Amino acid sequence: MWSVGCIVAELLFGTPVFAGDSSVDQLVEIVKVLGTPTMRQIRDMNPAYADFQFPAIVACKWDAFFDGSVYEPEVGELIGTMLCYTPSTRSTPFEAMSHPIFAPLRAEGWVMADGR
Repeated sequence: MWSVGCIVAELLFGTPVFAGDSSVDQLVEIVKVLGTPTMRQIRDMNPAYADFQFPAIVACKWDAFFDGSVYEPEVGELIGTMLCYTPSTRSTPFEAMSHPIFAPLRAEGWVMADGR
């Protein structure tokens, strides 16, 4: 779901969300948006984590990140459910597609795999 969240955000923003020149630079870009992960979040992402100190950065709100371009609060809510550090707390594909932002598609007759 992380990758899907990146794709959705990139489609809306018009540019890669976490563009970096290296893996470390990309991690810095992620931290700039999502804030500094807690030690628990780091261990949830990588149990073999070697102790490294991250700078203390406060998460950016999605509305500030999108800077008013193609943004509604529901979009930030959806992306936030996909782009979170702890893998087990990310939305499932079904949960993401059930999000209210897709209600107009369902109203037009699109049917989800389970018949909804």
